[in-house]
Amino acid sequence: MLARATGIGSYLAALELMANPKAAAGGLIGAAIDAIGGLLGGDGSSDATQPIPREAYPRLIFIWGLTRVLPVMVTSMTITETHFDFLLNPIEAEVQMGLTVIRPDPGADDLIAEGASIYTATAKEALAIANLANVAGEIADLVAF
Repeated sequence: MLARATGIGSYLAALELMANPKAAAGGLIGAAIDAIGGLLGGDGSSDATQPIPREAYPRLIFIWGLTRVLPVMVTSMTITETHFDFLLNPIEAEVQMGLTVIRPDPGADDLIAEGASIYTATAKEALAIANLANVAGEIADLVAF
């Protein structure tokens, strides 16, 4: 339904907010987050919970296959809208993004970024070991001839 009304505009807006999360700190997104928190009982009257500062944003996790799961920050983005519907909503676009892999600080409480980095490092080690086993098998096959 949303795509009929706005084309791919909502997707492009979400991408733009990933590149500039500080733009989402106020306005409609901030109000929506506050409203959801209020519905969940986070009205601020309890001392057991503290509001999340608007400056603290979650890391973006870039997943490229089973073995590459990395915390990243968007460093650049170019969106070129190429086709439009009759209401001039974008229906096709080309997006170029620059990403920087973030090495999590072990002292920080960014468990998701740290977990993603550990997972990817472990997957790389497993692939390297599998490659060594494969090479050893190929050498054994050559010696057998």
